[in-house]
Amino acid sequence: MTDSVERVQDSASNIGLWGLFDVDNFDTQVRLRVARQELHTRLPQANLRAFAPFGSRRPIPVAATESVEPLTPVTPQRMSALRAELDLIVRIGAIELPLAYTDHPVPDPRDVAAALALLANPPDGVPCLDDPRSEHPAVLANRVWSFAICCQRRSFLRAMQWWPQDGTAVVCDAQTTSQDAMQRLVRHATTDQSLVVINAAEQYDNPRVLAMDRRRASLDDVIAAVAGASIVVTTNEAIAATANAYGVRHHFTDDFDVAAAHDPAQLTRLQSLVDATFDDIARSVSSSPRAALIDDEIAALQASLRGHQQRLAHERVVFADYVRAVRNNATHEVKQAHESRTLLDKIVARLRLASRSSRST
Repeated sequence: MTDSVERVQDSASNIGLWGLFDVDNFDTQVRLRVARQELHTRLPQANLRAFAPFGSRRPIPVAATESVEPLTPVTPQRMSALRAELDLIVRIGAIELPLAYTDHPVPDPRDVAAALALLANPPDGVPCLDDPRSEHPAVLANRVWSFAICCQRRSFLRAMQWWPQDGTAVVCDAQTTSQDAMQRLVRHATTDQSLVVINAAEQYDNPRVLAMDRRRASLDDVIAAVAGASIVVTTNEAIAATANAYGVRHHFTDDFDVAAAHDPAQLTRLQSLVDATFDDIARSVSSSPRAALIDDEIAALQASLRGHQQRLAHERVVFADYVRAVRNNATHEVKQAHESRTLLDKIVARLRLASRSSRST
């Protein structure tokens, strides 16, 4: 972030972050968290509120820990409230995804169409800007998820059998990597490498292929996997930019002998461009705060807390099972050691008896 953003604009303004945050989409979810981080850094007193067509009424695993308010129903009263509450709207990621809701509990198609139209054409009178588009904001992912946190997170991945217990991992994206390419990856991997498949919809018979179930793995899990990879194979721009943020080489094609080398100077340049866009957004915020209606925000926060609680409960169960398995294995090994010691003592006793017998004769 540059020093040119004046603190006089650091007011309690209401900034609406608009996007398809209620859809399981890696690109949009990473963009949302980066935007929150960067705008909060520049405007600590600003009230950042995320809006999606259906908000927290349609929680999904990847967004369960985010507070997201609904845009629907798109009524004149709702438009009037949004116009009165928001000082600035920042659109996050792509918005032309009408098919994004086809795999989810079916909402009213009219609500989907109205919400997408609203995303494309926000209410008159509220300034609207886009998040960085020329360079992907995921190059700043290491500011949101520190490398130390990612290392800790991989302990959870090991407990879930999503990450190798030893050795290194080649991470590939199931949504952009063919089955043939995965098989070639396994053949190319060294003996100490495993293949970790993110966004996986199935398990694999090969013990060297570990699948991260996309229905159970959170965004944090995927970020931790990408950050810890030796190489990432994907054609997804957001995943590739995330790998770049952590200095991880990545492949855009099936030519696994050639990977895009990490260039620190290039990463610094890309981060500077993204920083400049967020600086421009911060400068555009009005310095006069407005009162906000809080009912929807409170409901969204409550849904976010429930998501946190469910996630924590799930992780605690996994870790408890993991510890229990370790203890059971240790108990079994101790028992085997005792049995081996007892057997050894019997053998030694018989040998001594045989030795005495031989000397007496």
